[in-house]
Amino acid sequence: GNFYGPFDARRIFARFDPTLLGITPLFFDDAFFCRRCGGMATTKTCPHDGADRVTLSGTRLRELLRLGEAPPSEIIRPEVAAVLRQGLAGGRFPLRGWRQPEDLS
Repeated sequence: GNFYGPFDARRIFARFDPTLLGITPLFFDDAFFCRRCGGMATTKTCPHDGADRVTLSGTRLRELLRLGEAPPSEIIRPEVAAVLRQGLAGGRFPLRGWRQPEDLS
């Protein structure tokens, strides 16, 4: 299943009084790799449609790594993915057993 909802990281800040936080949260649009632009972008910086975009949630990335599959090279460098896959295979990086966070709605 999905680990986090798409806006959970933003919604959690609604629980706190902004004057007491001591910081001002900044929220950005989702980033993606655009094949036509040749780099990372957002809908504000890239005019191309979804067919040119490569996106991957953290949940899906962890799933691919657990399965020993290579994530898209546009999302994570192949040599980094290889190290993570090796670590998972050897039990050095425990990505399993995480609990679903409490409801943030």
